[in-house]
Amino acid sequence: MIIFNGLNIKTKKQMGFTLVEVLVTTLILSIGMLGILTMQARSLQYNHQAYLRSQAIFLIDSIIDKMRSNTGSISESEYLTHFTNSHASISNNCISSSCTSMQIADWDKKTWKSEIALALPEGKGAISNVGERTFNVRVRYTAQRAGNNPDQLDVTVQL
Repeated sequence: MIIFNGLNIKTKKQMGFTLVEVLVTTLILSIGMLGILTMQARSLQYNHQAYLRSQAIFLIDSIIDKMRSNTGSISESEYLTHFTNSHASISNNCISSSCTSMQIADWDKKTWKSEIALALPEGKGAISNVGERTFNVRVRYTAQRAGNNPDQLDVTVQL
């Protein structure tokens, strides 16, 4: 009991929370949760972009290894190709039958382009000659983000 100027005023101790406090707390928590959800969504997006980039690097490495193993075609530049999805069908399967180095190069290009198309969204590959036994290998794909500008990885290699 508190006494003011001779008056007896009974005070009540507060029990629990008021409705305003609960609403403010709920608002603050919901804003924090929205921030966490946004960070999680961005994390998934960046993780997917990194996955696509690593797939493109793997595919570039794959064709470079094939070019190195088929040294008979390097001087003739049989591995040169442009950014197209279509490639002439090749009758020889160089896995189960013997092929010349030119046929192996055509087989490698065909399988490489189909691997790119399967592994990357709108994936395309190109190989160009930039010097003596020096090649520029490019992989282009579209990541799902604002603008839809295609990503492109370039690797220049000397064999």
